[in-house]
Order: sequence, then structure tokens, then C-alpha cells
Amino acid sequence: MLNVLIVDDEKIERLAMRKFLTEWVPECHIAGEAENGKKAVEFVRSEPIHLVLMDIQMPGMDGLTAIKQIKASSPHTKFIMLTAYDTFDYAKQAMQEGVKQYLVKPADKDETIAAIRFVAAEIKQERLSGRRQRPINSQSGLKPIS
Repeated sequence: MLNVLIVDDEKIERLAMRKFLTEWVPECHIAGEAENGKKAVEFVRSEPIHLVLMDIQMPGMDGLTAIKQIKASSPHTKFIMLTAYDTFDYAKQAMQEGVKQYLVKPADKDETIAAIRFVAAEIKQERLSGRRQRPINSQSGLKPIS
């Protein structure tokens, strides 16, 4: 199960994302919602989050600033930007922060679901490869290769 945080200053957008996730991506658990970047940062510090659906322009703290702060304390968290701003500058900044998908509102339902599933699959793949690459137990008698 993937913990997801929905961050948008518009309640209707948060409700739409909740509905998409609940109906179409059942492997995602909606861990919470936040109406601005500051609350998102606080939420991620209190609970492990795998994926954040993040708006850019919000009062208090914008999404790009929130992403920087979340990545500092939770570097494995993934992000999908959902924004009404389709300017190249925002998209470029988002990509520099490692955002996996950049969707412009109102985003098409199928496009949104595909983006969420794509990032969810990437997270699952990282989990699987992390399990395969367990560190060598020093008590096993094996010595690391020099």
C-alpha cells in the first residue's frame, strides 16, 4: 500500500483527487490532505508518505518550496504536480526538483490516473530492488569485496 498526500488550496480539487485514487488506484492509501505547502511539510514529518500530489500556487507556502523542504527530510518521497499554471518556467523548476509528472488542471481523468499509476509502479519497483539489495550481514561470515 502506498501512502499518498493530496495538497491543494482548493477543496474541490482535493475531493476530485481523492475520488480518482479511491476508484481507480486502489493500491494507494490516502494518508491525508493539506491546503498549503507548509501543512504538507508538517504532515510528511509526522507520517511516512510515498507520493504527494501537489499544487504549485497556494497561500502560505507554494508547492515548489514545499517539495524542497519535504525532500530534505524525506528524499524517497515522489511528487506529481497538478497545477493550473502551464508555463515552461514552472515545469522546468518542477523537473529540477525531481517531480515525476506535471499535469495541468483541469487534468484529464485518464491522464491523471495514468500518471499516478506510473509513479506508483516506480515506487513499487524501487521497493522490490531495495529488498534484493540488502546489505551483507557482518555475522554471516561473508566479507565485503575490497
